[in-house]
Amino acid sequence: MIAPGAGSFRFAEDRGNAGRPLTVWYHRPPGLSDTAPIVFVMHGVKRDADYYRDNWTAAAERYGFLLLCPEFTKADYPDRTAYQLGNLVGGAGEPLPKAAWTFGVIERLFDFVRETTGNASERYHIYGHSAGGQFVHRLALFLPEARYATAVAANTGWYTMPTLDGRRFPYGLKGSASTPETLKRAFGNRLVLLLGEQDTDAEDPFLRQSKGARRQGKNRFERGQAFYGAARNEAARLGVALNWTLETVPGAAHFDQLMMPVAARVLFRGPLAGASRGRML
Repeated sequence: MIAPGAGSFRFAEDRGNAGRPLTVWYHRPPGLSDTAPIVFVMHGVKRDADYYRDNWTAAAERYGFLLLCPEFTKADYPDRTAYQLGNLVGGAGEPLPKAAWTFGVIERLFDFVRETTGNASERYHIYGHSAGGQFVHRLALFLPEARYATAVAANTGWYTMPTLDGRRFPYGLKGSASTPETLKRAFGNRLVLLLGEQDTDAEDPFLRQSKGARRQGKNRFERGQAFYGAARNEAARLGVALNWTLETVPGAAHFDQLMMPVAARVLFRGPLAGASRGRML
């Protein structure tokens, strides 16, 4: 089913997302070992997982990992609540059971792929760009027990701020399933915020312009800085170490092609000499 080279397969499950099978676009470099890393790449608002697969193929070949790009179609996941917000709440804003959260699909897909390929990896990496970055940073916040080694959220348009007091969900954690203990655990996992320094177009038609989003900053670059600053403050208030970092990419605007090479190095080589780290406005 997951043969060497590029392809796709259908993933159907009978749990939280029964009746909503995913097409998973993949690239499996030839000769990949059974201990090779597994990397999930989450698409943006256009739901173009095949594009992200093609964009990340060179990185999969270079670093030797199994690339998986699940596609959350608009037919089955029609709005930001079902995809970017992880299906945490229903149409009327009511909390949904954890089994229904979209985040859990990644965990179950990970098990399916390991069983199908014989891969022995105990953890995976996950990257998301734009709307995919929304998915990834909320997975990190709300599902800290997820088995990712590193999560990278790139050029995210707006955030659920990691603060328990003040702003209500989806702009903050108040009224959500998050607790002090889950937030402490989330802060201990490795999350990298990756921001293009030129991703500053405040008039981008895909940039959310609600009052809550604008409070986070005028553009994606400012909003990412605000999110990281809020995390540092909340971790200090809770008395825990923050294992999150912020990296900025000089010259990069809102294009995954410019973020991908840096993200791949973040995943497999640690901090970057060619990017700015932890830089605040």
